[in-house]
Amino acid sequence: MDENDDVLTCLRNNNISELLSV
Repeated sequence: MDENDDVLTCLRNNNISELLSV
């Protein structure tokens, strides 16, 4: 469960980073 949560968090962070970059 923790591993899956980490993956989701990473994906979310990436999306946020892209939004901030733009």
